[in-house]
Amino acid sequence: MQRGKGVFDISIRNFIYGILIIVFLGSSFFTVFVFISSGTLVNGGKFVDYVGKLRGGMQRVSKIALSGNDPDEAMQRVEEYSKW
Repeated sequence: MQRGKGVFDISIRNFIYGILIIVFLGSSFFTVFVFISSGTLVNGGKFVDYVGKLRGGMQRVSKIALSGNDPDEAMQRVEEYSKW
């Protein structure tokens, strides 16, 4: 084995360059994928916000009903969210 050569007869410098190119291409593809899928993430955020409003509204209706008060006003707000 000559000095500066690896196991597969490739110099260590070329091996490191190859690894760096693979890492660079992989990170580039990942970055493009994130930018393309960001529209889906925004829509998912709207959905989570909507579900959170429904859940919070239903908790409020339950709390009002369990306290013995009339939950009609709170229930109307929850129904408005569900028509969205």
